[in-house]
Amino acid sequence: MKNDPHIIRFLAYISLFLFFMVLLVASENLIMFFLAWEGVGVTSFLLISFWYTKQAANKAAIKAMVINKIGDVALLVIIVILFLKTRVLDFHSLYSLSGSLIKTPVFDTSETLLLSVMLTLAVITKSAQLFFHSWLIDAIEGPTPVSALLHSATMVTAGIYLYLRLYPCIHLFLYTPVFLLIIGASTALISAITACF
Repeated sequence: MKNDPHIIRFLAYISLFLFFMVLLVASENLIMFFLAWEGVGVTSFLLISFWYTKQAANKAAIKAMVINKIGDVALLVIIVILFLKTRVLDFHSLYSLSGSLIKTPVFDTSETLLLSVMLTLAVITKSAQLFFHSWLIDAIEGPTPVSALLHSATMVTAGIYLYLRLYPCIHLFLYTPVFLLIIGASTALISAITACF
């Protein structure tokens, strides 16, 4: 990137991406988490389409944005349901409330299933798992540091980080571990088979 004429714009995008990743990790509530989650997606789009004169880069950026929007909507549904049922959005209050929700459940089976599916969708789209992995392959159209440092090592872990942040309330997302086990194992198997051929 040293000889790229747009190095300043590249460094600005990288810095913005890292800002949103730090905000994601440091967030204390679901609203801040969602804003950081969205910010990571937007800056990812900017970085993949960095060389915007290439049609392949623009197509890859649009594909990444569209696939990640599925996860964004899923996370938004989780936030809305949790707020409507508990009136709580910060993580520590949600964790402390979580224990009392086991004794007096406020979520019926269909809501638990919906929350489980939405959390699974949010995790697998951002983490580029099976059925939602094609955006990560095409993201190679961006500059190499983006693919090597950000998408493969940082952004794809954001989905897992969401799961870990909500793990103390896992009984609200009862079926998510099973869904993630099946999808994760299938992704690993298909990736291994693809690598062989």
